[in-house]
Amino acid sequence: MKLNTDEADDVPFAFVLSEEEHRLLAELLTGRSDQRVAFHLDTSDRTVRRRVSDLMRRFGAPNRFTLGVMLGQLGLVRIGRHRPDSRAA
Repeated sequence: MKLNTDEADDVPFAFVLSEEEHRLLAELLTGRSDQRVAFHLDTSDRTVRRRVSDLMRRFGAPNRFTLGVMLGQLGLVRIGRHRPDSRAA
């Protein structure tokens, strides 16, 4: 969620995602495993799990799926029809 300076004051802090969190969520939406997400983000799978857990706690989501649904409903992530790395045959 990109905000201009006028909008930033109107959004609860918990709903503002960092660029790092946006990258993490984009990777998760591809359906990749934590290990593959970690590889693409040049971090460890343990760090990926911790960051996802932190987001779940921050948004009050009981699991990853619910986190994705909540973030989608809030307009913080957009789910496309295809994976970003999918190619036409």
